[in-house]
Amino acid sequence: MLDKNLLGLNFVRNIYLLYKKLRPAEGVLLLWHMERWLRANQADAPLFLWIHLFNPHLPYTAHKEYLLPLPSNPGLKKLVENSRLTQIRELPLSSKDKNFIHQSYLGEVLYTDSLVGRLLKILKEKHLYDNSIIIFTADHGEEFWDHNGFEHGHSFFQELIKVPLFIKMPGNDQAGLRIPNLVSTVQIFPTFLKFAEIPQSPELKASYPVFTNFPDLIRVINQPETALELIVSEYPLYFNFKGAILDQNTNKLIIDTKGNKLFFNLEQDPLGDKSFSRIRDSRKIVRAD
Repeated sequence: MLDKNLLGLNFVRNIYLLYKKLRPAEGVLLLWHMERWLRANQADAPLFLWIHLFNPHLPYTAHKEYLLPLPSNPGLKKLVENSRLTQIRELPLSSKDKNFIHQSYLGEVLYTDSLVGRLLKILKEKHLYDNSIIIFTADHGEEFWDHNGFEHGHSFFQELIKVPLFIKMPGNDQAGLRIPNLVSTVQIFPTFLKFAEIPQSPELKASYPVFTNFPDLIRVINQPETALELIVSEYPLYFNFKGAILDQNTNKLIIDTKGNKLFFNLEQDPLGDKSFSRIRDSRKIVRAD
Protein backbone atom coordinates (compact mmCIF):
# COMPACT_ATOMS: atom_id res chain seq x y z
CA MET A 1 0.00 0.00 0.00
CA LEU A 2 2.85 2.37 0.87
CA ASP A 3 4.57 1.74 -2.46
CA LYS A 4 1.34 2.44 -4.33
CA ASN A 5 0.82 5.68 -2.42
CA LEU A 6 4.38 6.80 -3.14
CA LEU A 7 3.90 5.93 -6.81
CA GLY A 8 0.77 8.04 -6.87
CA LEU A 9 2.50 11.00 -5.22
CA ASN A 10 5.40 10.81 -7.67
CA PHE A 11 2.94 10.69 -10.57
CA VAL A 12 1.11 13.77 -9.30
CA ARG A 13 4.42 15.57 -8.73
CA ASN A 14 5.59 14.82 -12.29
CA ILE A 15 2.28 16.01 -13.74
CA TYR A 16 2.58 19.22 -11.71
CA LEU A 17 6.17 19.82 -12.91
CA LEU A 18 5.03 19.31 -16.50
CA TYR A 19 2.13 21.71 -15.91
CA LYS A 20 4.54 24.38 -14.64
CA LYS A 21 6.60 24.11 -17.81
CA LEU A 22 3.50 24.49 -19.98
CA ARG A 23 1.77 27.06 -17.80
CA PRO A 24 2.96 30.23 -19.59
CA ALA A 25 1.07 28.97 -22.65
CA GLU A 26 -1.78 27.41 -20.67
CA GLY A 27 -4.36 30.03 -21.59
CA VAL A 28 -3.45 29.94 -25.28
CA LEU A 29 -3.66 26.12 -25.32
CA LEU A 30 -7.02 26.27 -23.55
CA LEU A 31 -8.44 28.62 -26.18
CA TRP A 32 -7.03 26.38 -28.93
CA HIS A 33 -8.85 23.38 -27.42
CA MET A 34 -11.99 25.47 -27.01
CA GLU A 35 -11.98 26.50 -30.68
CA ARG A 36 -11.32 22.91 -31.73
CA TRP A 37 -14.20 21.69 -29.56
CA LEU A 38 -16.55 24.31 -31.02
CA ARG A 39 -15.68 23.21 -34.56
CA ALA A 40 -16.58 19.63 -33.66
CA ASN A 41 -19.75 20.42 -31.74
CA GLN A 42 -21.20 23.56 -33.29
CA ALA A 43 -24.72 22.75 -34.45
CA ASP A 44 -28.29 23.91 -34.03
CA ALA A 45 -28.50 22.30 -30.59
CA PRO A 46 -27.62 24.49 -27.56
CA LEU A 47 -24.04 24.33 -26.30
CA PHE A 48 -22.66 24.56 -22.77
CA LEU A 49 -19.01 25.54 -22.41
CA TRP A 50 -17.11 26.05 -19.15
CA ILE A 51 -13.68 27.71 -19.27
CA HIS A 52 -11.39 27.85 -16.23
CA LEU A 53 -8.54 30.36 -16.58
CA PHE A 54 -6.09 29.59 -13.78
CA ASN A 55 -3.48 32.26 -14.50
CA PRO A 56 -4.22 34.81 -11.72
CA HIS A 57 -3.15 32.21 -9.15
CA LEU A 58 0.17 31.11 -7.72
CA PRO A 59 2.56 30.38 -9.32
CA TYR A 60 2.63 33.83 -10.96
CA THR A 61 4.27 33.62 -14.36
CA ALA A 62 5.99 36.69 -15.81
CA HIS A 63 4.72 37.70 -19.25
CA LYS A 64 6.98 39.74 -21.51
CA GLU A 65 4.10 42.11 -22.30
CA TYR A 66 3.96 43.17 -18.65
CA LEU A 67 7.45 44.00 -17.41
CA LEU A 68 7.93 44.12 -13.63
CA PRO A 69 10.42 45.76 -11.27
CA LEU A 70 12.89 43.26 -9.87
CA PRO A 71 12.51 42.34 -6.16
CA SER A 72 15.20 43.31 -3.69
CA ASN A 73 15.36 39.68 -2.51
CA PRO A 74 17.19 37.76 -5.30
CA GLY A 75 15.45 34.44 -4.56
CA LEU A 76 11.93 35.81 -4.40
CA LYS A 77 11.23 35.73 -8.14
CA LYS A 78 11.96 31.98 -8.21
CA LEU A 79 9.72 31.35 -5.19
CA VAL A 80 6.84 33.26 -6.81
CA GLU A 81 7.21 31.39 -10.09
CA ASN A 82 7.34 28.03 -8.28
CA SER A 83 4.38 28.62 -5.94
CA ARG A 84 6.44 28.37 -2.73
CA LEU A 85 3.66 29.85 -0.62
CA THR A 86 4.93 28.79 2.82
CA GLN A 87 8.42 30.07 2.13
CA ILE A 88 7.07 33.39 0.83
CA ARG A 89 5.03 33.85 4.00
CA GLU A 90 8.09 33.20 6.18
CA LEU A 91 10.38 35.63 4.35
CA PRO A 92 11.12 39.11 5.74
CA LEU A 93 9.74 41.08 2.79
CA SER A 94 10.48 44.69 2.01
CA SER A 95 7.91 47.05 0.49
CA LYS A 96 9.65 46.55 -2.84
CA ASP A 97 9.34 42.76 -2.52
CA LYS A 98 5.63 42.98 -1.71
CA ASN A 99 5.10 45.33 -4.63
CA PHE A 100 6.88 42.86 -6.92
CA ILE A 101 4.55 40.04 -5.83
CA HIS A 102 1.47 42.24 -6.25
CA GLN A 103 2.59 43.44 -9.67
CA SER A 104 3.25 39.81 -10.69
CA TYR A 105 -0.37 39.04 -9.85
CA LEU A 106 -1.63 42.11 -11.73
CA GLY A 107 0.40 40.99 -14.74
CA GLU A 108 -1.44 37.67 -14.65
CA VAL A 109 -4.76 39.54 -14.39
CA LEU A 110 -3.92 41.62 -17.47
CA TYR A 111 -2.83 38.49 -19.34
CA THR A 112 -6.11 36.78 -18.39
CA ASP A 113 -8.03 39.84 -19.54
CA SER A 114 -6.40 39.49 -22.96
CA LEU A 115 -7.41 35.80 -23.05
CA VAL A 116 -11.02 36.68 -22.27
CA GLY A 117 -10.90 39.19 -25.12
CA ARG A 118 -9.65 36.48 -27.49
CA LEU A 119 -12.34 34.09 -26.24
CA LEU A 120 -15.08 36.62 -27.02
CA LYS A 121 -13.53 37.29 -30.41
CA ILE A 122 -13.68 33.56 -31.24
CA LEU A 123 -17.35 33.44 -30.28
CA LYS A 124 -18.07 36.46 -32.48
CA GLU A 125 -16.17 34.98 -35.44
CA LYS A 126 -18.24 31.81 -35.14
CA HIS A 127 -21.46 33.87 -34.87
CA LEU A 128 -22.13 32.48 -31.40
CA TYR A 129 -21.68 35.64 -29.36
CA ASP A 130 -24.94 37.52 -29.97
CA ASN A 131 -27.22 34.68 -28.92
CA SER A 132 -25.02 33.42 -26.07
CA ILE A 133 -25.40 33.78 -22.34
CA ILE A 134 -21.95 34.45 -20.91
CA ILE A 135 -21.22 34.46 -17.18
CA PHE A 136 -17.85 35.65 -15.91
CA THR A 137 -16.87 35.22 -12.26
CA ALA A 138 -14.14 34.05 -9.88
CA ASP A 139 -14.09 31.66 -6.93
CA HIS A 140 -12.08 33.96 -4.64
CA GLY A 141 -10.00 37.10 -4.48
CA GLU A 142 -6.39 37.57 -3.40
CA GLU A 143 -4.85 39.37 -0.44
CA PHE A 144 -1.60 41.30 -0.58
CA TRP A 145 -1.07 42.16 3.09
CA ASP A 146 -4.30 44.21 3.25
CA HIS A 147 -4.91 42.60 6.66
CA ASN A 148 -1.40 41.24 7.23
CA GLY A 149 -1.99 38.16 5.11
CA PHE A 150 -1.01 36.92 1.66
CA GLU A 151 -2.79 34.88 -1.01
CA HIS A 152 -6.20 33.36 -0.16
CA GLY A 153 -8.10 30.76 1.82
CA HIS A 154 -7.20 32.19 5.23
CA SER A 155 -9.77 34.89 6.06
CA PHE A 156 -13.10 36.50 5.11
CA PHE A 157 -12.14 40.09 4.45
CA GLN A 158 -13.50 41.78 1.32
CA GLU A 159 -10.37 41.37 -0.75
CA LEU A 160 -10.91 37.59 -0.59
CA ILE A 161 -14.67 37.07 -0.79
CA LYS A 162 -15.87 39.94 -2.99
CA VAL A 163 -15.51 38.69 -6.58
CA PRO A 164 -16.60 39.94 -10.02
CA LEU A 165 -19.84 38.60 -11.50
CA PHE A 166 -20.84 39.71 -15.00
CA ILE A 167 -23.67 38.29 -17.09
CA LYS A 168 -24.03 38.96 -20.81
CA MET A 169 -27.57 38.25 -22.03
CA PRO A 170 -28.62 37.21 -25.55
CA GLY A 171 -28.76 40.26 -27.78
CA ASN A 172 -27.04 42.25 -25.00
CA ASP A 173 -30.42 42.56 -23.30
CA GLN A 174 -30.32 44.80 -20.20
CA ALA A 175 -26.72 45.75 -20.95
CA GLY A 176 -25.23 47.98 -18.27
CA LEU A 177 -27.77 47.00 -15.62
CA ARG A 178 -26.28 46.66 -12.16
CA ILE A 179 -28.08 44.68 -9.47
CA PRO A 180 -27.94 46.82 -6.30
CA ASN A 181 -28.81 43.88 -4.04
CA LEU A 182 -26.43 41.40 -2.50
CA VAL A 183 -25.89 38.36 -4.71
CA SER A 184 -23.85 35.20 -4.30
CA THR A 185 -22.04 32.82 -6.62
CA VAL A 186 -24.37 30.05 -5.36
CA GLN A 187 -27.05 31.78 -7.43
CA ILE A 188 -25.23 31.07 -10.69
CA PHE A 189 -26.50 27.48 -10.88
CA PRO A 190 -30.22 28.31 -10.58
CA THR A 191 -29.65 31.16 -13.05
CA PHE A 192 -28.27 28.69 -15.59
CA LEU A 193 -31.32 26.48 -15.03
CA LYS A 194 -33.53 29.49 -15.69
CA PHE A 195 -31.70 30.38 -18.91
CA ALA A 196 -31.82 26.76 -20.11
CA GLU A 197 -35.51 26.45 -19.18
CA ILE A 198 -34.76 23.39 -17.04
CA PRO A 199 -37.39 22.97 -14.31
CA GLN A 200 -36.20 22.34 -10.78
CA SER A 201 -37.57 18.83 -10.38
CA PRO A 202 -37.62 17.06 -6.99
CA GLU A 203 -34.72 14.90 -8.20
CA LEU A 204 -32.67 17.93 -9.13
CA LYS A 205 -33.38 19.63 -5.81
CA ALA A 206 -32.42 16.46 -3.95
CA SER A 207 -29.13 16.24 -5.85
CA TYR A 208 -28.18 19.92 -5.50
CA PRO A 209 -30.00 21.27 -2.41
CA VAL A 210 -27.41 23.95 -1.65
CA PHE A 211 -27.81 25.62 -5.05
CA THR A 212 -31.48 25.13 -5.88
CA ASN A 213 -32.70 26.79 -2.67
CA PHE A 214 -31.54 30.23 -3.86
CA PRO A 215 -33.41 32.62 -6.21
CA ASP A 216 -31.99 32.94 -9.71
CA LEU A 217 -30.58 36.34 -10.67
CA ILE A 218 -33.24 37.00 -13.32
CA ARG A 219 -35.86 36.72 -10.61
CA VAL A 220 -33.88 39.11 -8.42
CA ILE A 221 -33.77 41.64 -11.27
CA ASN A 222 -37.52 41.44 -11.85
CA GLN A 223 -38.49 41.03 -8.19
CA PRO A 224 -35.92 42.81 -5.97
CA GLU A 225 -37.85 41.74 -2.87
CA THR A 226 -36.69 38.14 -3.52
CA ALA A 227 -33.01 39.10 -3.03
CA LEU A 228 -31.11 37.27 -0.31
CA GLU A 229 -31.27 38.90 3.12
CA LEU A 230 -27.92 37.44 4.12
CA ILE A 231 -24.81 36.23 2.34
CA VAL A 232 -22.83 33.54 4.16
CA SER A 233 -19.22 32.54 3.53
CA GLU A 234 -17.64 29.71 5.49
CA TYR A 235 -14.89 27.11 5.79
CA PRO A 236 -11.57 28.66 4.72
CA LEU A 237 -8.69 26.39 3.73
CA TYR A 238 -6.66 27.10 6.84
CA PHE A 239 -6.02 29.39 9.81
CA ASN A 240 -8.45 30.37 12.52
CA PHE A 241 -11.49 31.92 10.85
CA LYS A 242 -14.82 30.07 10.79
CA GLY A 243 -17.15 32.15 8.63
CA ALA A 244 -18.68 35.49 7.72
CA ILE A 245 -22.17 36.93 7.30
CA LEU A 246 -23.10 40.02 5.28
CA ASP A 247 -26.57 41.61 5.21
CA GLN A 248 -28.33 43.98 2.80
CA ASN A 249 -27.43 46.95 5.01
CA THR A 250 -23.70 46.18 4.45
CA ASN A 251 -23.26 45.03 8.05
CA LYS A 252 -20.64 42.30 8.14
CA LEU A 253 -19.75 39.84 10.87
CA ILE A 254 -16.64 37.64 10.87
CA ILE A 255 -16.35 34.80 13.39
CA ASP A 256 -13.21 32.85 14.23
CA THR A 257 -12.94 29.27 15.49
CA LYS A 258 -12.86 30.44 19.11
CA GLY A 259 -16.13 32.33 18.79
CA ASN A 260 -14.57 35.80 18.66
CA LYS A 261 -16.51 38.24 16.46
CA LEU A 262 -15.42 41.17 14.32
CA PHE A 263 -18.16 43.54 13.19
CA PHE A 264 -17.96 46.08 10.34
CA ASN A 265 -20.25 48.31 8.37
CA LEU A 266 -18.86 48.26 4.84
CA GLU A 267 -20.60 51.47 3.81
CA GLN A 268 -18.71 53.35 6.52
CA ASP A 269 -15.62 51.14 6.36
CA PRO A 270 -15.35 49.59 2.85
CA LEU A 271 -12.00 47.90 3.51
CA GLY A 272 -12.99 46.43 6.86
CA ASP A 273 -10.07 48.05 8.67
CA LYS A 274 -12.06 49.02 11.76
CA SER A 275 -13.92 46.63 14.06
CA PHE A 276 -16.86 47.85 16.14
CA SER A 277 -18.38 46.33 19.26
CA ARG A 278 -17.83 42.56 19.18
CA ILE A 279 -21.08 41.66 21.00
CA ARG A 280 -23.68 44.41 20.95
CA ASP A 281 -23.40 45.39 17.29
CA SER A 282 -23.03 41.83 16.02
CA ARG A 283 -26.59 41.13 17.16
CA LYS A 284 -27.80 43.40 14.37
CA ILE A 285 -26.95 40.56 12.01
CA VAL A 286 -27.40 37.32 13.96
CA ARG A 287 -29.48 36.42 16.95
CA ALA A 288 -27.43 36.17 20.12
CA ASP A 289 -26.69 32.63 21.29
